[in-house]
Amino acid sequence: MDKMDIKIEKDVLNKTTKCNCDFSCLSGDSTCRCEVIEMTGISSIKVIPNLHTPCSYHLPFHKSHFCVCPTRRELYKQYKI
Repeated sequence: MDKMDIKIEKDVLNKTTKCNCDFSCLSGDSTCRCEVIEMTGISSIKVIPNLHTPCSYHLPFHKSHFCVCPTRRELYKQYKI
């Protein structure tokens, strides 16, 4: 997917205040992005964590890992990325 094809609402981007990777996911870069297993609710997605890159939105819980990044969730919701 080309960078120009990815469009995320400004209010979602404004809620993403702790991005450690300077929104590299919007350019198609997957270096900082965890792999999605499934959407789990309104504000989180279950992921396979990328443990090589620290992330403020990564939440381990028991044996699972969740992402609460608003932008990451929208990327998956809209584009299945």
